[in-house]
Amino acid sequence: MTDAPAAVAATTPPAIPPAIAPVPPAVAPPTQLAKPDDPNNPPWLPERLKSAKATAQRELLESLGVKDGDELKTALAELKTLKTSTLTEAQQKDARIKELEPQAAEALRVKATLKALVDERFAALPEAQQQAIDAIAEGDPERRLQMLRVRDALVATQTPTTPAAPPKPTPATTTPPGAPPAPATPAAPDTPFTIYERKLTEDPMGASIFYRINAVSIEKSRPTTE
Repeated sequence: MTDAPAAVAATTPPAIPPAIAPVPPAVAPPTQLAKPDDPNNPPWLPERLKSAKATAQRELLESLGVKDGDELKTALAELKTLKTSTLTEAQQKDARIKELEPQAAEALRVKATLKALVDERFAALPEAQQQAIDAIAEGDPERRLQMLRVRDALVATQTPTTPAAPPKPTPATTTPPGAPPAPATPAAPDTPFTIYERKLTEDPMGASIFYRINAVSIEKSRPTTE
C-alpha cells in the first residue's frame, strides 16, 4: 500500500510551460495618394516666373545703361543730389532778385530826381554856358552834373573883379574951326583870345568854360609880348 503513490508520482510527465503568443507585425500606414496637379498653379510655374523676372530686370538695367541694381541706386542718388543742388541755387537766385528789387526801384527814383534837378540848374544857365557844357556833356545828365560841379568850383575860386575907374574927361582939343575930324581907329578883328578876354569881364564862369574848350586856339591867338 505504501508503494502505490510513489509509482504514480514517478509516471507523471513534467509540466509544459505556456506558449507565448506571437507579436503581430506592424501595419504600415496606408499610402497617401498624390494630389492631382492644380491647372492654375502647376509646379513649374514659380521657377518660370522667377526666370522671367530676372530676364526683365536684366533688360531694364541694360536699357538704362547700368550693370546692376547697385549701380542704378548710385546713379539715382547722384541725380537726386544734383536736383537738390540745382533747386537750391534757383531758390537763392530768386531770393537775391527779390532782395534787390526794392534797391533797383530806389535807384531809378533817385536817378529820375537827379535828372530833374540837373535839368533845372542847366536851364537856369546862360545859353553860352549851356552850349559850352553840352559840348562836353552831350546832354547826358550825369556828365552835365560833373560839368556843373566844375563850374561851381570855378565860381568859388573866382577873384572878384575890381570895378573899372571912371574914364577921365577928354581934354578940349584946339582943332581950328572948319578942320576935318581925325579919322577913327579901325577896330581889331575878334580872335579866340579877345573873345576870352571879353568874356572874363562879362561872364567869368562862361570864360572859364570857354577856355577849357578852346585853350589851344586861345593860346595861339594870344598876343606876344616883346
